[in-house]
Amino acid sequence: MTDDYREPCIDRADRASNEELAALLAAAVDGHASALQCLSLQVVPLLLAFYQGQAQAGGLLRDAVDELVQQAWLAVYQRCAGYDPQRPFRAWLIEIACQTLVEHRRRQVAFTPAPARKASARLH
Repeated sequence: MTDDYREPCIDRADRASNEELAALLAAAVDGHASALQCLSLQVVPLLLAFYQGQAQAGGLLRDAVDELVQQAWLAVYQRCAGYDPQRPFRAWLIEIACQTLVEHRRRQVAFTPAPARKASARLH
């Protein structure tokens, strides 16, 4: 597992706080395109780190990481008006990332032919 270890993708000094991320989200909801771009620059690396961690732990194929980052960012964009500012931004973001991962896994099972699912079940 340590063979695949990478340095953190975000330097702590450059990392925005929950409050800063929530403020960017609020500004994006208000129609400020620059806030949406800044939010993207902060959130996409967090999503990338989350999904890369899932891949390193064996819970996800590496080929799916970029697609899941895009799907999760789209979900953030679609759900931004419903964000509760009383809640930590990162908790909300990770919930979206987890939901996106669960949906991805459900789709994988749904598209796996039945004989392959049975063989896979016997291996576990």
